Amino acid sequence: MIGEIETNLLFHRMKYSAEFKQRVLQHYKEKTRGSGFLALAKRFDIKGGAGEVQRWYKRWTGSARSLERRPGSGRPQVLTKLEKKTHILKFVERCNKKGEVVDYPRVRQNVMNKTGKQISLREVRRIGREEFNIRWKRTTRTLMAQGTLLT
Repeated sequence: MIGEIETNLLFHRMKYSAEFKQRVLQHYKEKTRGSGFLALAKRFDIKGGAGEVQRWYKRWTGSARSLERRPGSGRPQVLTKLEKKTHILKFVERCNKKGEVVDYPRVRQNVMNKTGKQISLREVRRIGREEFNIRWKRTTRTLMAQGTLLT
């Protein structure tokens, strides 16, 4: 049986490794109390529950390889890699060079104006944080003429 620490290591953002899925499914026994999909989901603390284990079982051919994520599966991205780089990363870099204050709503508006695509503020934040490692910081404004700080 898989220990709690091992389960936590294999679990990341609701994604499980193919090997972990394989080990869970090896415990499945049809029509045996305590070995069904619901029991396995509870025993291994599967966040998707019995339905998630059942989906794994439908894809399973007996090997861990059949449980790996297939290329091209899942929801398609709203923006292409080039659009992300051009309208998010480059936009933030341009604003930083000019010394302008830039925030997520402004970046989102830029993306929607340039691409004509609808994108959520949360998605813009995720792209900036996870794909480009953009770190947002508090800024202070200065009066260039006087050289004094405003807060």
